Amino acid sequence: MKLNEKRYGTDNWLKQPDMKKDFISWTSLGVDDNRRKHGTDFLSYHEAQKIVQQAGIKTVTEYRNWKEHPNNMPAAPNKTYTNEWNGWGDFLGTDFLSYHEAQEIVQQAGIKTQKEYQRWKERPSNIPANPYIVYKNEWNSWGEYLGTDFLSYHEAQEIVQQAGIKSNQEYKRWKERPSNIPANPNDVYKNDWNSWGEYLGTGNVREKDFLSYKEAQEIVQQAGIETQKEYFSWKERPNNIPTTPNRTYKNEWNGWGEYLGTDFLSYHEAQKIVQKAGIKTKTEYKRWKERPNNIPSNPNDVYKNDWNSWGEFLSTETSSSQIAMKLFVEKRKIAV
Repeated sequence: MKLNEKRYGTDNWLKQPDMKKDFISWTSLGVDDNRRKHGTDFLSYHEAQKIVQQAGIKTVTEYRNWKEHPNNMPAAPNKTYTNEWNGWGDFLGTDFLSYHEAQEIVQQAGIKTQKEYQRWKERPSNIPANPYIVYKNEWNSWGEYLGTDFLSYHEAQEIVQQAGIKSNQEYKRWKERPSNIPANPNDVYKNDWNSWGEYLGTGNVREKDFLSYKEAQEIVQQAGIETQKEYFSWKERPNNIPTTPNRTYKNEWNGWGEYLGTDFLSYHEAQKIVQKAGIKTKTEYKRWKERPNNIPSNPNDVYKNDWNSWGEFLSTETSSSQIAMKLFVEKRKIAV
C-alpha cells in the first residue's frame, strides 16, 4: 500500500495529495516537525508534561536523572518543544512560591531540621524538595530557611533551666519553646551533649563517667585552654570531661580561673611584663614560648574591658604627643 493510501484511504472523494507536488511541511500533515528533526516520535508537549507531573519530577536535576524516562520523551524538552516552552516550572508543574512565601509556610508547619524537611509528606507541590537549589540566589542556610538558627548549647541550656523544664517528656511537650531552641537538642548539640540531666540541670548527670576534678583540670591545662569561650569551643574535649564543669564539680569548684589555670594578672601588670620582654607585634606575641601562664594568649578577649589595641598593649603605638616631641627635638638640632 502506498503512503497516500495508508494515510488517506482509497476513497476517490478524499483528495490524496501528491507528496512531491503538494508537500508544504510535515506540520501541515499533522506530524510534529520536532519529532522528524530529532528522529524520534516524541509525545506532544502536553502529553509529555502530563506524564512528567504524574511521575512527580520536581526539578531539572531530577528530570535529567530520571531512569524510568520513556523513550518518547526528549532529554532536552526545552529544545524539542521550543514553540510551547514556557520554562521548566510550567513543564514540571513546579512554579514554586517565592523564597519568603515558602519559608513562611515551612516555619508554620513546624519543620525544624533538614531531615524533617526531607521526610515532610505533606509538603505542598509548589514548595521544592531542594530549596537550596531552587532558591540559590536567596539561600543562606537551612537554619535561616527553617527559622532554626539555634542558640549555642549553653545559651539554650540556660533558658531551658530558667523555664523549669525537668524531664525529657516535659521538654517535648514544651509549647512555649522558642524557635531558636531545637526540639532535638541531643542531635543539634551532639558535640556538646552529655545527657538530658546535664542539659536540664536536674542533677541526673552520670558523674561517675567523668574524670575527677583534678584529673580533668590537669588535662584542660595541658591542652592550653585559657578562657571559658575556648573551653566551650573545644572540639577535641574528651567525653569524660564535662561541658559544664562548674556544675559537675560543684563541690570542688572555685572558679574558671583556677580550673583553667588562668588566674591572670591585671591588664596593666601583664602589659608591663610584655613590654619588658620586648614583644613588638601580635605575631611575636602569639609565638612567645616563654609567656607566663598568668598572661593570656588572647589578651584582647581576656582584658576586653581595658582593651584598646595591640599597639597600646605592646607599647608600639606612637602617640601624637610623642610625634610632636620628636619633631621639636629635630627642629632644635637643625637650629643649632
